[in-house]
Amino acid sequence: MNVDRFPPRLFKHLSRPLWMIARRFGRRIEATVHYRDMSLYGAAFDAPRDRVQARLPAGFTALERGAGISEIRITALDYRDIDWLSPYREVAVTVPVRFQAMGKDPLQGWYVLQLPVTTEDARWPGVENFGFPKFVADIQIKSEDGATLCTVDHAGQHVLTMRVRARETSETELRDRFLTVRADGMVVASTFDSEGELAIDPVPGGVTLELGNHAIADQLRELAVRLGTGRALYGPRRRGVLSTGIDVAPLETVAGTNGRKERAFSEILETRT
Repeated sequence: MNVDRFPPRLFKHLSRPLWMIARRFGRRIEATVHYRDMSLYGAAFDAPRDRVQARLPAGFTALERGAGISEIRITALDYRDIDWLSPYREVAVTVPVRFQAMGKDPLQGWYVLQLPVTTEDARWPGVENFGFPKFVADIQIKSEDGATLCTVDHAGQHVLTMRVRARETSETELRDRFLTVRADGMVVASTFDSEGELAIDPVPGGVTLELGNHAIADQLRELAVRLGTGRALYGPRRRGVLSTGIDVAPLETVAGTNGRKERAFSEILETRT
C-alpha cells in the first residue's frame, strides 16, 4: 500500500500504528522518501571475492572489480531534512552483487551487509518493509582539520572510525539499487536516486579506516578488507529519493539452494533480546 499522497507531517506521527493495522490485513504501508538535504562520506575498499561471497545469501554472486577482488563500500550518511522522518544518520556497509532466481532476469545492485542508524523511527520501517539490516547505534559525523570524521559506537563498544579528506566536487547524479532479504525470505529491490555535490576518486588516497572491537569490526576483519585501498566518496551537499520496495523473489526459489540467508548483526541482536 503506497501512501505517497498522505500528508507527510501527519504520517510522520501515525506511520507505525497505521503500519501495524495494515499488517493485520496482510498489507504493508510504504511511501517514497525524499531526502531534501543530506551528505555522504565514505570509500570503496578492496576485499578478496571469495571472502565476500561466503557472506552472501543463496542466489547472490559477488561481482569482481579485478581478478579475485571484490569491494566493500562503507558510506556514512547524514540526513538533515526528510519529508517522512526526523533527521538521522546511518552507516551503510554494502557489496556489489548479482541476484539470480529461477525464471527471473538477473539483477545487479548493492547487497547491504550492515546498516546502523541513529533513531528507532529510521530503523523499524527499513527492517519491516525492505529487510535492511538496521539497528540503533551512536553515529557521529563532523568536520575536523580539512576532513570529515565518522565514528560508530554500539552498546559501549567501538565499531569503526573513518576519515575522508575534503576534495573538490561537481554536480553528479547517481542511481543505486539495493538488494535486501526481508524476514519472510523475500528478496526486495529498491532504488536511491540522488544528485548534488560529489567526488568519486578512482584511486586510493585521503581515506583512513580504523576498526574497533565490535562484532561488525570483526566481520570486516574476516572479510579481509584492505584498509589502504580506500577510494573516496565525498558529497557534502546532496538530495535523494528512496523508492518503495519491489518484491523480486523468495530465496527458496533460487535454483539448487535451500534459500540460505547469512544472518546480519541486527538479526543476532533480536535473538539476544
